[in-house]
Amino acid sequence: MTIIDMRDKLHQLLAGAGHNSAIDTLARRINRNLMVFGDQLCDLGTSQVVTLQRHPDGTHDADSIAAAAAILLEGHRGEADCVQLLLPPSEFLAQSVQLPGVVKSDARAAIKLQMATRLPEQEQSLEPCLVFNPETDQQTDTLVWWMPVTKAAELFDAMATRSIFLAAIMPRPAWLIGTCLAADQSSTNVIVDCDDQMQTYIGRITQSFAHGDSLQLDCLQTSLADLADAQIADTWHAELMQSGMSQPDARLNSVNDYLRFLRGHNLPVLHAGVSQGAVFPEGALAARHQLDRGKRRTLLMRAVAAAIAIVMLPGIYQSWQLSSLSAELEQLRVDAAEPRSNQAAVRDFESQWGVLTEFPDQDVIAVMLALQEVINPGVLTAFSINEGLISIEGESQDPQNVLEMLEQNPLFTEVDFARATNNNRYFIDLRLATVNFPAYQEWHFPGQR
Repeated sequence: MTIIDMRDKLHQLLAGAGHNSAIDTLARRINRNLMVFGDQLCDLGTSQVVTLQRHPDGTHDADSIAAAAAILLEGHRGEADCVQLLLPPSEFLAQSVQLPGVVKSDARAAIKLQMATRLPEQEQSLEPCLVFNPETDQQTDTLVWWMPVTKAAELFDAMATRSIFLAAIMPRPAWLIGTCLAADQSSTNVIVDCDDQMQTYIGRITQSFAHGDSLQLDCLQTSLADLADAQIADTWHAELMQSGMSQPDARLNSVNDYLRFLRGHNLPVLHAGVSQGAVFPEGALAARHQLDRGKRRTLLMRAVAAAIAIVMLPGIYQSWQLSSLSAELEQLRVDAAEPRSNQAAVRDFESQWGVLTEFPDQDVIAVMLALQEVINPGVLTAFSINEGLISIEGESQDPQNVLEMLEQNPLFTEVDFARATNNNRYFIDLRLATVNFPAYQEWHFPGQR
């Protein structure tokens, strides 16, 4: 291996490490999950819905989605929003691939290297969204959803014009099955997502091998317009029967179906492990790289120092390489001056004002009024609230009914009995759905929790 080859390999390793680090960081920072279904955009965290403007061709452009997102987030703009967008499966091209021996951290790079052979007819640049089989870290089967890079860029730019940071994009059925797998929902193996354009079956199916049965990821989808043809419809049903997905565990035909499924299975609205497989717009990665410039520059400096040590071996060729690397390092310093200045300004602003302005508002008055509506005519004997966690104690003729009414109130989440009821006396713990203290702590005080 020549000195030039070593230098190129060094740059590739640094670039790949920075890319994975940016993806991991963005996935952990996501705190808003917005889903497009039909003509609606829903905030899965608050269950709020806004109507989208549809084009004559039946699609929604990036500007209409961004405008609806701005309306949804208008009442929460004090928070440091980092948005994940769940789009209809018709915006993606799905594939099931085999990656034996490839770990999750390397799966995205491996898939992108194979794009030219897997999709030879595609001329435009595509970015993969991945759904992993969680059985082992060594991936034997992975679902890949390809999305045009230009589409992701359009969505990011449209959101950015409205001061919304779009961190990640996923197909909504891929996100849901990924969340089920991550949450170990063994009762849910196959789900159906059906809107006015496409029908998608996705999940785990049992495959028989010589060494025994195994659950494998698979996805089948078709256009509803195609199903109007009887021959195509018969072929579609035959394929469903052959794949073992003809009897799904859940059928989701609307936003309300998704919300009921999430509540019924107690699934998290956000899961960093699932979001790591999303499509990350180049603008989001660039922003993350800019904030991490200091750390990456330190790694680059160490790498260049090692390269310089190699170049300093005796010989004219090594001396020429030393000069070349020194010039390249100087150019990197010049290019990094402005990003470092911008980074310092952003961090200074966040450190001075963000801690105060973004402190979650628990709105105790609204909480007490909501509790009064639910508990009346019962008696509330004790109440405490701390960082969004609420504990109540009281008396009621029907404690179970009190619990169910609290679960149905959009102001509360994670409602459960703290301990067994004693006759008519109950003890209930719940959490405010409108505040996120862990996200606030992670954003402003990382590493202190």
